[in-house]
Amino acid sequence: MTRNRIPPPYTGRKSRHRKTGVVLLILCAALFFVVYTYRTDDGFRQAVASVLTVFQQKGVYAASKSNAADSSVSHKENLDSSSSDEDLLGKPSTRMGKSLLYIPSTALHNPDSVISMAKESGYDGIVVDLKVQGGAIEYLSNIDTEAVRRAQSAEAYDLHNVALRCAEQGMRLVGRLSAFADHQAPASIQGSGVLVSSGVFFLDGNYQRSLDPYRAPALEYVAALLREVIQQGVNEVIVADVRFPYYGRVNLVLYDEVRPKPEQLMRCIAYLCETAAGESADVVLSVELPMRAFYDADYASSAGQLFASQLVAPLIVSLSSADLLRFSTDLHLLSTLLENLPSDFPLTLSIPQETVSAQALQDAVNAQRLIIGQ
Repeated sequence: MTRNRIPPPYTGRKSRHRKTGVVLLILCAALFFVVYTYRTDDGFRQAVASVLTVFQQKGVYAASKSNAADSSVSHKENLDSSSSDEDLLGKPSTRMGKSLLYIPSTALHNPDSVISMAKESGYDGIVVDLKVQGGAIEYLSNIDTEAVRRAQSAEAYDLHNVALRCAEQGMRLVGRLSAFADHQAPASIQGSGVLVSSGVFFLDGNYQRSLDPYRAPALEYVAALLREVIQQGVNEVIVADVRFPYYGRVNLVLYDEVRPKPEQLMRCIAYLCETAAGESADVVLSVELPMRAFYDADYASSAGQLFASQLVAPLIVSLSSADLLRFSTDLHLLSTLLENLPSDFPLTLSIPQETVSAQALQDAVNAQRLIIGQ
């Protein structure tokens, strides 16, 4: 005889939509967080762009490497028949190369092999880091100050030795020096940092301090490093991050000067050009601007990077991975954004990696050089 099962107690009708609603709420919150972070955090935005670049350009890198090498060799063969040094910069003793390869600092402890590799690949020179964004000094500095000692990288390379090896192999040595995006120096150099009204350091959205372009000690710190790297044998110095802090609550910043930001940055560039010329007439000082300064008006205004059309030094325009994706398929927009640049000096494009579109990008803006790798 079968037993009658006792039915479970009735607990009410369960909503099938409750769990779905909770899941959707969580997904919406996560999506909002990702979108907000993408719009406000430069590092996250660049990371996303890099991932997208990998997926979009997968399958073309093998061809791009061959094309880049062929293009570089072609540039080298045409160098002798191109404009003279005097036509390029007005200085007979100065030569700007056609294609440069970025070499990370970690690879410069044994420079012979990487310089040879760059030369065999058809490049005219290499680009190395001198001082990076954040303030770390990547080469072995002989300046005996607290600021330099604290900023010295634990794995610093011998810049003078790299310069000698480049000279031996007939390669151009270009160093990249980050100017005011410096978290370390303000803590060591009195009166050099960007402050808020209460007198404490301004921290941007990434909790980073900055050197203040209005303050003489900040500019002199950059100039001191510039003098040293020229003495150690670089052929060209790219001054990057010539800007004011732009990310975070910049409305809290208190500046002592009322001169417009672009005008002040132009004064800083002029001073650094004079400093470089005082050390060597053969060394070129170039200024790097991100492509963002040409299409993002809010960024350019906050950073003060509205001086490109009045620049008195060779310009390097740096494209991020996101820029590379965008402008590789819209060359007309790229040329339009850069059409009002001064023609006194040749233009250089700096791109994150080798790509089949590199030559098209270069041709679209009539750039004299390419830097590969940033």
